[in-house]
Amino acid sequence: MLSKEEIVIIKFDACVTKGLENELKYRKRSRTNLAKRVVNFSEMSKADEEKLYLEDEYEVFRETITTSLFDATIHDELLHKALLSLKKKNREIILLKYWGELTDFEIGQAMSMSRQMVQYHRNCALKLLKKMIEGMKRDD
Repeated sequence: MLSKEEIVIIKFDACVTKGLENELKYRKRSRTNLAKRVVNFSEMSKADEEKLYLEDEYEVFRETITTSLFDATIHDELLHKALLSLKKKNREIILLKYWGELTDFEIGQAMSMSRQMVQYHRNCALKLLKKMIEGMKRDD
């Protein structure tokens, strides 16, 4: 015959075993349900992927100025007007420097002038641009 302590231990073990079995069943069910609801991005179709986001489109100023090496896209109307009012050589130097990210030496090679002349023309052009843009802002 079993003592009261042994009976309590057996009942406790049975209760814990039952609890663990139920927890295992719950986790398996949860994993199955989750697998039905969750889709990896890599498994999504292009159409489903496009439903996940929207791209806002704003009317943005965008003009292109052509240089000897590339086309520069300008997104600011005042800057665009000011650049167009510069002499072609100065405009080209500014665009090659700040849009093309070329060094003064590289710009000089492309435009057949010395690095010092490129620097001189760039500094003059920047001063003119500053004056023009400030004047345009005051007029508005």
